[in-house]
Amino acid sequence: MKNVKLKGKQFRHMHWVYPMAFLCLFSSPSWAAESLVSPSGAEQSKGILVKGTVFDEDKLPIIGANIMVKGTSLGTITDMDGNFNLTVPYEDAVLTVSFIGYTTKDIPLKGQRQLNITLVEDSKTLQEVVVIGYGSQKKTTLTGSVASVNVKELSQSPSANITNALAGRLPGLTVTQFGGGEPGKDVASFAVRGLSSYNSGAQSPIVIVDGVERSLSNLDPNEIETFSILKDASATAVYGIRGANGVVIVTTKRGISQSKPTVEFKAQVGMAEPVSYPDYLGSADYARLYNQALKNDNPGWEDDPAVQSRLYSDEMIANWARAKGDNTDGLGYNIDLFDYAFRPAIQQNYTLSLRGGSERARYFAMIGYFNQDGNYRYSDLNDAYSTNGGFKRYNLRTSLDVDITKNFYVSVNLGGQITDMNESGGGSGNIIFTANTTPPIYPVVLERNGHPSNETYYTDHPSGLLFGNSQYTKNILGEIAYMGYKTTHKINFQGNFIIGHKLDFITTLIPQHFSLTLFIIS
Repeated sequence: MKNVKLKGKQFRHMHWVYPMAFLCLFSSPSWAAESLVSPSGAEQSKGILVKGTVFDEDKLPIIGANIMVKGTSLGTITDMDGNFNLTVPYEDAVLTVSFIGYTTKDIPLKGQRQLNITLVEDSKTLQEVVVIGYGSQKKTTLTGSVASVNVKELSQSPSANITNALAGRLPGLTVTQFGGGEPGKDVASFAVRGLSSYNSGAQSPIVIVDGVERSLSNLDPNEIETFSILKDASATAVYGIRGANGVVIVTTKRGISQSKPTVEFKAQVGMAEPVSYPDYLGSADYARLYNQALKNDNPGWEDDPAVQSRLYSDEMIANWARAKGDNTDGLGYNIDLFDYAFRPAIQQNYTLSLRGGSERARYFAMIGYFNQDGNYRYSDLNDAYSTNGGFKRYNLRTSLDVDITKNFYVSVNLGGQITDMNESGGGSGNIIFTANTTPPIYPVVLERNGHPSNETYYTDHPSGLLFGNSQYTKNILGEIAYMGYKTTHKINFQGNFIIGHKLDFITTLIPQHFSLTLFIIS
């Protein structure tokens, strides 16, 4: 292979070129050259082989450029020398050539078999403004390592907490969730470029919202304008040692100069449930394996009556194999506790915003409502309260910017959240533990057996007694419905008043300003 001079921007993509090439070699048949599908969907008996090379403006080959037959799923990528081979279904096909940082190009073949394609850098991408530690810069003049995410992607995510919506959206950002996933508790922790300290309290990056260190958890994605992460030393230098683990900078939405008032309403309604539940064995299989384990642990079990008395009989195992599961047929229980205890829940999110401005004043206002129900069944057996998980959040965000003169301005900002959370008194950990450890052969509720000593209990539990024994003391219905409940109510508001003066007359390269800020935090 000949030597290729690689530009800096090409070198940075070397890490994912090889995996992409591997995927193309071993992907589904729709990518293979033999699967020839025309835009009309008709199969062709044989295709046309097209070869070519993709260059940049300096005539250097581009590694990993995408070449697709427009209107089909046929495609390939360029190799280390920028070359590609692609079988197209017809002579008049159009090739779409694309690469990150370059303008996508459509190439009509018109019978050509050999192509030399030149891609032009996307100037719009380079002119994008990125928020940094001391203001904002265009990507063309940015030297530090800064990553930004498209805020529209965050607002489209159905996650209850914005920290969960960040997973997989930014390079160098590791997102993990340990909160349990209950409504109001599904907060994820995140680290920039891995963990740099063994101190659990000093591993997370600092979060700056509108210039002030604040929590990111309860922000509504619809009130965010930009979301950036400063990763390397040059980008985080302004924050000193506090920026050692990276810096997350969030700016909220503001009014737009000389813009008509715009009212926007968004509504999202969906169902929330776990991706999957554990798939445990039924009662018959459990009994067979229990017998086998007991025999393995007790050599000579054939002559030990104590061991034999603990074994399940063949008749019991046969009955469990044929049982409906609820013992209405008299063959025993075969209960899936996850199916018994959990159900899908409704999740809702509504936002209403007003945005606009004149030449001298700009304004933005938004209110939001988020509601997430819990996933427990049988949580409403008590008329006085519910033991189901639940989370409600009310968001408020307003901002007003007024230019007193050309360089003198005043800004007023107010934002906050009101949250209400409800959860089972026993905690989700006990509920999950009970569902994971209780064998399917045992019932949840015992039917009324008419014994006089039990009659007093039926007064409080007319539907039956909760099952339990010396080994399995926790009952999943008792953990959900009869352990009480806990509620948490929080109010959090932040506001600031800014008086500032632009200092562009001192330095014109980077706009600077002097401001006096008064904070109101509750």
